[in-house]
Amino acid sequence: MTTRSLILSRAFGRIALGSYEFDLSPDEKEMARRELTAMLNEWEQEGIALNYVEPDDDANDAVEMTTPAWADGPIWNNLAVRLAPDFGKAVSPQLSRDARRGYNLAISSTLIIPVESRPRLGIRGAGDRSRWVNVSGNLGAGGEPVAPAGYALMTDVDGNYLIAPDGTYLAQAI
Repeated sequence: MTTRSLILSRAFGRIALGSYEFDLSPDEKEMARRELTAMLNEWEQEGIALNYVEPDDDANDAVEMTTPAWADGPIWNNLAVRLAPDFGKAVSPQLSRDARRGYNLAISSTLIIPVESRPRLGIRGAGDRSRWVNVSGNLGAGGEPVAPAGYALMTDVDGNYLIAPDGTYLAQAI
């Protein structure tokens, strides 16, 4: 498994601060840890479920990350982009592309989109045409149109049958 130390060192390496163990103050390391936690919590709120669990010992970088191994690259690249301005570093175009691709990978791999089922009976009216059929050639005694079983011919307020542009009568499921 990947440790938080590896994520932080890779992120600092991407912004040319590779030897972060020796060059950074304890406050800067703490800020990077908080930024990592904040970023992963934001991703969780956006629907990117990486199952990140904040470690009990926040100062210990040797703790294992609870995120999947495939997410390591997207995490350290995006963390590097977030940390760069705080350390006076510019984000390279390559790092920017890698971070964007990684974020998109994280979204496509974990985003759960709720499935919305369509109600069996739709809204009645002009907006729901899924239950309409065109009736043609079904004329009963006296030349009146006959709707198929389970359908009723549609009429306007005056009792006139509704006719489609192709000349067929409109019927709706009942």
